[in-house]
Amino acid sequence: MKIVVCIKEVLDVTFPFALDPQGLRPLEEDVFRRANPADCGAVEVALSIREKLGGEVVLLGYGPQRVESTLRDCLAMGADRAVRVWDERVDAGSQAKAHILARAVQALGADLVLCGARSLDEGSGETPAALAEFLGFAQVTAVTDLEIALDGKKATASRKLEKGRRVAIECPLPAVLALEEGVQQPRYAALSSLLEAKRAQVDLLDQERLGLDAAEVRRLDSLRRQVRRALPRPRPKKTFNLESGLTAEQRMELMMSGGARQSKSDLLEGSPQDVGRKLADILQEKVLKKS
Repeated sequence: MKIVVCIKEVLDVTFPFALDPQGLRPLEEDVFRRANPADCGAVEVALSIREKLGGEVVLLGYGPQRVESTLRDCLAMGADRAVRVWDERVDAGSQAKAHILARAVQALGADLVLCGARSLDEGSGETPAALAEFLGFAQVTAVTDLEIALDGKKATASRKLEKGRRVAIECPLPAVLALEEGVQQPRYAALSSLLEAKRAQVDLLDQERLGLDAAEVRRLDSLRRQVRRALPRPRPKKTFNLESGLTAEQRMELMMSGGARQSKSDLLEGSPQDVGRKLADILQEKVLKKS
């Protein structure tokens, strides 16, 4: 069984970065990149299937040469080889990218295609569905658990629904499965594997080798266009409620200081009779203070 895992390079948002004020894009000198977390989980699922049924795990990435570093990081987990798809003459959006990836999957002759359900940056989840459509494969999205039959002809996937519900879906292979993040925890690569992956060759499939029609790619890319780019709305500031028993002077003091004192709370412990007496004393004290 040949399993192709689609890998997308995304920004590592754990590191702060600055934005270009004109295009609102991250400045290249400030960003670090990594493999999409959901795609790393898909690699782990593919390796588990290979350990059980045998076969080959091929990593497939789209992008310029810097993507090879991300592919090598996943290659160190134990995948057999990595393939990069790219043509600098084509600025592909999600639909066009799915078309190009589909041609690459056809060239590789995959029996199963695994993807992350959504990427960390855009999070649209369009690519797996579009990829299955271009390939003519069955597809299951939001997969949280996966079992492949021993004969390698069908898959049984547990699909996430709303409100925590799950549904089991059986589909024939070949198929495209979009896996939710956290399906399986990606394994840590050994140092020897990391060093070996750094020396591994990453094959390149360009427009000529895939036989792509540039006009068709441009047509697919024109199906969706970016209207504008805007910063997210600022998070609302936490507000506080002033206690009703405060004087006007105390209210103004708290408002000028920018916060209010946290209300004190006491835990009443003991037998029901003791707790009742303590509660009565507290209520009586509060009433006496107000009067």
